[in-house]
Amino acid sequence: MRVLAAVLCLLVSAAPAAGTRYLVVGGGPDIDESQVSIELNTLWLLDWLERAHPGAPVTVLYGAGPGGGHDVYGQEGAGPGAEPSPLARVMGAPAADARFWHPHRVPAAGPATAEAVQAALAREVEGMAAGDELVFIYQGHGGHDEADPAGNTLRLWQDTRLSARELARLLDRAPEKSRVRFFFPQCFSGGFARLIFRGADPRQGLAPQDRCGFLAQAPDRESEGCTPSVDTGDYRDYTTYFFSALTGRTRSGAPLPVGADHDGDGLVSPREAHLHALAVAESVDLPRATSEAFLEHWEPWYLRHLPLTGLPPNEYGVLAARVARALGLDPAAPDVAAQVRRRLLDQRARLARARREREALEERVDAAQAALRDRLEARWPQVFWPYTRAFRRLLAGGLGEVEGWIRAQPAYSGLVRAQDALAAAEDRILALERRGARLEKVLRLRRLARLRGLLARYGDRRDRAAYARLLACESAPL
Repeated sequence: MRVLAAVLCLLVSAAPAAGTRYLVVGGGPDIDESQVSIELNTLWLLDWLERAHPGAPVTVLYGAGPGGGHDVYGQEGAGPGAEPSPLARVMGAPAADARFWHPHRVPAAGPATAEAVQAALAREVEGMAAGDELVFIYQGHGGHDEADPAGNTLRLWQDTRLSARELARLLDRAPEKSRVRFFFPQCFSGGFARLIFRGADPRQGLAPQDRCGFLAQAPDRESEGCTPSVDTGDYRDYTTYFFSALTGRTRSGAPLPVGADHDGDGLVSPREAHLHALAVAESVDLPRATSEAFLEHWEPWYLRHLPLTGLPPNEYGVLAARVARALGLDPAAPDVAAQVRRRLLDQRARLARARREREALEERVDAAQAALRDRLEARWPQVFWPYTRAFRRLLAGGLGEVEGWIRAQPAYSGLVRAQDALAAAEDRILALERRGARLEKVLRLRRLARLRGLLARYGDRRDRAAYARLLACESAPL
């Protein structure tokens, strides 16, 4: 059975496998990287799980755990005409003026430290029997190992880490006829595709258990998300696209503008949710499923340079054409791949120029802030000593005089212009990165279409069976 996307309340009928348990882990490694978007995504997913599978056993580990203090930070949305305070502009980033902190609101059973996650996974694995399933959903940050993708990590509370290799060693203990699935949207998450292999080592072959999952990004690239903004309508992370496809609703509860039922059977599987994200996402992510990682590991060297005469009409070929058309390209043109590469070169040149512009603006901002801070310290040194009685007296009397003085400084208007230009440059860079990722997606989808066609034609029976096994694992309901 698959998950019904059209009406969320009917998800209950698409029950997961008997003995399915869920482990949800979230939060950042410390307060500076525990953005509120991670918390909001986790709460949204838990709400979906409760409505989709009421009463299902769910273990939640988050941030500092229950009673762990302020372990989430965010940024309030700016109202119409809102202007950062002069002190915020001079002393830091304008956005810092709207920053807030609070204890997490996730109903967690414990902290999301590496030790706690390992212990929870060990308990789940040891309690599994043949036919049972564990679904591991993560919301947080990831680390990169330049030497080996299996060394990529989940960055957990108290700056602890858990690598793909360490996870694989835990999962290797699961019963042979069990299933483990995972959803990892963090930076460098592609390294966790290695979990399909015993010991996270492709040389050891697929694990005897069914293991599969979905990942937001390549092993060596940062993903989109982890923002302090509370405006979920602006979220473009893989979690948002994937789970909106499963529910059939946007984050605001509106129907999806584009349906995720790719095979037209009225149902949306997790694999279809992934394909939907590939088709419609406008983000810096290049998501991947474990079956796609398998195709890339499988490709024999002697097939890599076979000429591609036409795109195989599988789901990846269809998606490649769809994304190409959305970018204003003719997918039937014989040189469409060359056109994409030319656009990518132009896009990267524009991105390099935008980043140089950002660097110059950052230098302007730093210089203006330094000059204003020097003059401010000469007049009100207590501003720089916030824990003193002198600062408290200044604060009690109001900071109007201080901020009025800052506004009157000739350098202040230049600082405001530079900071506003810097914010606009950041927006341009993000837009360029997102468009570049969509161009790269066309090439990646074309490659996957080719690889799937090659496997069907040249793969031996064992390889085709392994691929089919991964597809079945990815298509089962969450």
